[in-house]
Amino acid sequence: DAHLQLIPSGPFTGGDCIQQILLLAIYQARRSLVITTPYFVPDDSLVAAAWSAVGRTELGLGNVSAATDADSLALKLRLRRFGPRHLDVAESYSQLGRDIKGVGGARADAIDLFERALRLRLELMGPDNEDVAQSMQDLANLYPLNRRSDHTIPLLDRALHIRHRVLSAG
Repeated sequence: DAHLQLIPSGPFTGGDCIQQILLLAIYQARRSLVITTPYFVPDDSLVAAAWSAVGRTELGLGNVSAATDADSLALKLRLRRFGPRHLDVAESYSQLGRDIKGVGGARADAIDLFERALRLRLELMGPDNEDVAQSMQDLANLYPLNRRSDHTIPLLDRALHIRHRVLSAG
């Protein structure tokens, strides 16, 4: 299946429509993405999104080292573009934690990244959010491997309650 979408853009088109559509296309791409426009000048957020997509793809292929390199670059770009208190930075922390967890080593580093993501998401989104619940679950899955199993059940319980509230409200 091939999909094509034409988007009006140019020096006289207002807003950041092209930016939003390109970000969405990058995040949803599964195999490949071709962008053709004379006005495509990617900023850090687009480049970070592209590197993050590369990281997800490499991790899916089992290339953990390449995934970690791509996701580290995405985090660096997002920190430069957005600063340390942004949801995209939280997503980069989570993705890097998944990469490190995929290696099977440096669990303390993965826990640190997941904890950073959780703190940011709680601060920026509040406690009743699916991403917050996912961060809690990511941590809970690693705690027993790092001799912190006493934290596992409470975190999983909190994540379950969040998901129940979110699903009940929606």
